[in-house]
Amino acid sequence: MALSVVCAVRASAQDYDLVIRRGQIVDGSGRPAFSGDVAVRNGCIAAVGQFSGSGRTEIGAAGRIVVPGFIEVHTHSEKILDLPAAENFVRMGVTTIVNGNCRGSRLDVAEFFRELVEKHVTLNVAILIGHNTLRGQSMGGAFLRPPTTAELEKMCGFVERGMAHGAVGLSTGLVYVPGTYAKSEEIVALAKIAAAHGGTYASHIRYENARIFEAIEEVCVIAREARVRAEISHLKLSEPNAWSRTAQVIAQLERARAKSLGITHDQYSYNHLRPLTEPFLCTGDSNT
Repeated sequence: MALSVVCAVRASAQDYDLVIRRGQIVDGSGRPAFSGDVAVRNGCIAAVGQFSGSGRTEIGAAGRIVVPGFIEVHTHSEKILDLPAAENFVRMGVTTIVNGNCRGSRLDVAEFFRELVEKHVTLNVAILIGHNTLRGQSMGGAFLRPPTTAELEKMCGFVERGMAHGAVGLSTGLVYVPGTYAKSEEIVALAKIAAAHGGTYASHIRYENARIFEAIEEVCVIAREARVRAEISHLKLSEPNAWSRTAQVIAQLERARAKSLGITHDQYSYNHLRPLTEPFLCTGDSNT
């Protein structure tokens, strides 16, 4: 009897494909949670809150929180094509990931997106262009120097093509070979192209020890000269001689933002397990 009722409802309800009823909705705007319904039509959210109409399928969410899918801005899931179901992300409510962080990525962005569709990857996937991959493809293994004009032009061409095909920005890993040998001027040239396409610059910065202030200043220089929004990846103080510098790091970032530099940072979502008198992680604004 229950089955016949469900079938009758599905047959008569044509307004929406799916309606989630009576949940506590947290919509990401910053306002408090509110009670309401969410309707989906053709794979897109069609209505939120109070509205008329019903769905072919309806889910009761009383006592539960309904939120948009989470965006994981920093992953190293470059092998997502091998695990297209991505259950580890989906089961945690993550619906969008950003690949290419910290230095390495696919450079054939259009082909990568085609393969994502072909493999039916369940997630939305964004990609950053990895600076170390650019150097590897353009400098022939001779990394202990600045690029020649021709090599830099080749790198710029990769960034231009990648951004045109849908990449969301440039990433660096300045503690890793070969990126560690790059000067700021090289990165500025590449970041300008990302900025021209509305992209961002994300960096695993050059130092995470007591020299972190130099590394943050380099991000500021790149952001200012390239006129690009910049993201410091997994901001942390990773050596004992830096553990007492948290407040200074946050103050430096706040000064940069006060000068209208679009600099943000993300953090690991866990605490480092060691007996400290001060937390391992910096505190402050976080994008994760």
